[in-house]
Amino acid sequence: MANDTLTLALKPREVGNSRDTRRLRRTGTIPGVLYGLDQEPKPVAVLPADLRLVLIDSAALFNVELEGEQVPVLIKQTDRHPVRGEVTHVDFLRVDLTKPIEAIVPIELVGVEQSQGVIDRGVLDHQLREVTISALPTAIPDVLEIDVSWMGLGDTFLLNRISPPEGVTVISEHADEIAVVTIIASRGARAANAEEGEGEGEGESSDES
Repeated sequence: MANDTLTLALKPREVGNSRDTRRLRRTGTIPGVLYGLDQEPKPVAVLPADLRLVLIDSAALFNVELEGEQVPVLIKQTDRHPVRGEVTHVDFLRVDLTKPIEAIVPIELVGVEQSQGVIDRGVLDHQLREVTISALPTAIPDVLEIDVSWMGLGDTFLLNRISPPEGVTVISEHADEIAVVTIIASRGARAANAEEGEGEGEGESSDES
């Protein structure tokens, strides 16, 4: 959801070559770009400690301040170092609070331990972990929760079963064909079911004799 109190300070920077960008990072500053709303992109820089506050807080929407002006933004993309994992570049997207935008939101499963398929030693295959939604910037959820407690062995939760919050629309073609979660019968589950079936058969034979 929107973070109404957090404001991230940005500084303007000069656009240079890759050597200049590396030099900027060595000084402890992360390069980025502020763009959107049909305005000219502005090269910016941000302190790593300040950026971590935004990333840790998982704020979908927050304010940035640049040259005395505050604007609401989303983090559109972060590039990270392939080995160290630290952020090397960040894109900030200006947003209009009165107009819906598209955003990618993670899917979170609830009720896993109550699922009969899991209890019966099935393998829960979480195939779709995030989804594109449309909503006002202030209404973007941190996650979309789906309840899988009803699922048994062989059941599939399709994308069209998701019930998003009011004002949020899931954007997807063929949602009735896209699997979010499937519970697959494992070898252990199949063996247990087979033993159960054999036991029932033996019981029927003894009753007849």
